[in-house]
Amino acid sequence: MSVSTWEFGFKAAYAYSSREETVAAVTAALFERTAQLCMSQGRVDIALTGGGDGIAVLSAAHSVMSGVRKSDADPLSHIIKAIDFSKVHFWWGDERFVPADDPDRNALQARTAWLDSLTAHHGLPEGNIHEMPADTRPKGLIEQCRNDPDANLKAMRAAASHYQDELGSQLGDKGHLDIALFGVGPDGHFASLFPDRPQIYNTDSGTLVLPVTDSPKMPPLRLTLTAQFIQTASCVWVVARRKPSEGHSARQITAMCQAHSRKVLKGLSGSLTGNPQYIFKRQWKRACNQFHVMGHPGKTPAADRSIS
Repeated sequence: MSVSTWEFGFKAAYAYSSREETVAAVTAALFERTAQLCMSQGRVDIALTGGGDGIAVLSAAHSVMSGVRKSDADPLSHIIKAIDFSKVHFWWGDERFVPADDPDRNALQARTAWLDSLTAHHGLPEGNIHEMPADTRPKGLIEQCRNDPDANLKAMRAAASHYQDELGSQLGDKGHLDIALFGVGPDGHFASLFPDRPQIYNTDSGTLVLPVTDSPKMPPLRLTLTAQFIQTASCVWVVARRKPSEGHSARQITAMCQAHSRKVLKGLSGSLTGNPQYIFKRQWKRACNQFHVMGHPGKTPAADRSIS
């Protein structure tokens, strides 16, 4: 495995040479961190993500656990066996506001990739899967409202309010997620927080979930956690990747990857409350390697927030 590492206070950026290595590293980290948390606290709250990389991690987790069931020789065997899935709760960082059986649903994809296996074979209670609300309106009404932003917004505000209430009642005094996993789109969006859209500018720390009615990526109706709530998570992992460009040497690729990692880390260390899309602009398109970033934004000393 080819990997470069940079340490910034409580944060680290890891650059891998292939998508497979990136997915394997994130999957292993997910198992290890979840096992640690299961041994130290009564519940573990994890926000999942959709998209190609997010679902690839869940599929890899399923494959690894299937292999572990057949062989104790797997190096992750003892770590996975330390996970008490009755303590683990799964949430979503964002969701497409479509009917529950729509293949675009992040939750449906996650269930197929891994969660259904956890409920069937590994003791995950169905009640520990906290899906964002689906669009339960009749199909005919959904079609009628396609060009009615006010009607859509009303339905989505109700859905966002429902999920916020569920977060509040479940997390209680704890008030935060333990792990939040996100990908980064080619336009720089994470969750369903898109550059230059109003949701990215939300500054109300009391708002945990927002509706998105005009996503530039289909489908246009979505629900998303706010940047402010994401920032409170104990551990935020961002997975980003880009194929190397022709003509770049290994040193150039590493230097560019390091520069973009610094930008991401700066965003996670406190800039989310200001102008987060600054961190996730189109510079991502120039990143020539794959990397994931793990951060502890809620626990980063102010002195570490000057990373540039």
